[in-house]
Amino acid sequence: MEHRHLRYFLAVAEELHFGRAAKRLNMSQPPLSQQIRQLEEELGVELFTRTSRQVELTRAGEVFQAEVVEILSSVERAVQRVRSVGAGKEGELRLGAVVRMYLTPIPLALRKYHDEFPRVSLHLKDCSTAKQLRLMREKRLDIGCVSYVPEGDTLFESTPLNKGCVRQSVVLPEGHPLAARDEVSLQDLDGEPMVMFPRCQHPQWHDAIHDAMHSAGVEMNVVQVVERVQTGLALVASGLGYTIHYRPLPFGDTPGIVVRPLREHLPSPSLSLVWRCDEKDPLVLRFVDIVRECIAERPMC
Repeated sequence: MEHRHLRYFLAVAEELHFGRAAKRLNMSQPPLSQQIRQLEEELGVELFTRTSRQVELTRAGEVFQAEVVEILSSVERAVQRVRSVGAGKEGELRLGAVVRMYLTPIPLALRKYHDEFPRVSLHLKDCSTAKQLRLMREKRLDIGCVSYVPEGDTLFESTPLNKGCVRQSVVLPEGHPLAARDEVSLQDLDGEPMVMFPRCQHPQWHDAIHDAMHSAGVEMNVVQVVERVQTGLALVASGLGYTIHYRPLPFGDTPGIVVRPLREHLPSPSLSLVWRCDEKDPLVLRFVDIVRECIAERPMC
């Protein structure tokens, strides 16, 4: 049984006339009658009762008609969906996310992308740069939002999302003596207990903080290393120490902490959009284009 047999049957079932059905199918009547007879022989039942005056569906024919309508509708939906996916209008986009992403054009790009492709499912995965790069190598992530791309890595293409112009703040526990000041300098932090992130997470920013403190003759007294921003802020709120963060903070007002501007301007962490060089999926490539359009509309500082 082939797809054409179902179309032939449905035409006869709806017209209840072989001549009209043949005309609708742009074929002559004898081949149509032959195809229907072959279909009945394959099924082992009569689908139509035929007289010299009329054609009627049998009970089996009525049941088969309902099933064929559903089958052909499903096939048409499948064809349309496959064509839609192939044209980049439907499917899914898997995007790596980091907390600092809200300071880039990515949120605006996501909104525009959803408006253009409402039938594309967006899956955001919050994870570190190292994990994003690994998932992209394994083709389990389509696009990354990362703080670095390994030097000499030829697997990825990238475009910058900022120019390192984000200012930093010192995050202090409530009641800390420095919390009473309007701003805090690096010299003020000499020997103070510090909550820090691991170097592997943001090598560029980690080194910028370390180098700035070393140049200022400030001792870094790191008492805790944490990967997640929320964990670091919670430890600061508990009084364990201070941390340095870009501003504004991503989580708004957090109980137990005070945020003061850092007087010195440190090189802030860069952020880049990355995707595989061999990427062919139009959904992925269109998102890259939209991000670039958003950057053009809202130039990086």
